[in-house]
Amino acid sequence: MIGSHCLAAVALLHAPLGEAARTLLLWALVGHACWRWPRPLGRIVRGRGGHWALPDAGHSGLRIAPASRYGDWWADLRLIGGRVRVRVLLCRDQLSSEDWRMLQVTLRRDS
Repeated sequence: MIGSHCLAAVALLHAPLGEAARTLLLWALVGHACWRWPRPLGRIVRGRGGHWALPDAGHSGLRIAPASRYGDWWADLRLIGGRVRVRVLLCRDQLSSEDWRMLQVTLRRDS
């Protein structure tokens, strides 16, 4: 999300606007980026049978959706369970080494 705000800021800097309008719009863009900043995830827990839980958000029994993407150091998870759909962006250091290994195995097997 921050990438779209940066792109908009660069476009504003090159737009044919007066200095006052450009300044006002840049401050509005900064305010919007701060207001829309994502909340912290909280804990993510690997359960039995390939299920995942976000206990701080009250979600459990989530499965990894096929739309999930991953790399060696990151994972963009789409977790689904019933009516709940959650998108989680993880870096390798956010999980224990065993949980990260199992996540990578699951993602490689299911993709």
